[in-house]
Amino acid sequence: MADRRAFILALGTFAVGTDAFVSAGILTEIARDLSATIENAGLVVSVFSISYALVVAGFSSAIVLGYCLVCSSASSWCRGRP
Repeated sequence: MADRRAFILALGTFAVGTDAFVSAGILTEIARDLSATIENAGLVVSVFSISYALVVAGFSSAIVLGYCLVCSSASSWCRGRP
């Protein structure tokens, strides 16, 4: 049986990945609801997608860096013990 964490990660990735595609599919309704042009509504979706990608990349880099720092600190501490 597959690892449950991998399934949850895949489901979350699918949900986040389809967000911009769904927004693009209903762009005319969004523009009509907000009394804006389709171009402006499309710009809002693009800005959201780009900012989301940058924030996620920054968070994942910080998590990996933190993990590396903790592991290197723990390994040097363990070697120093008798």
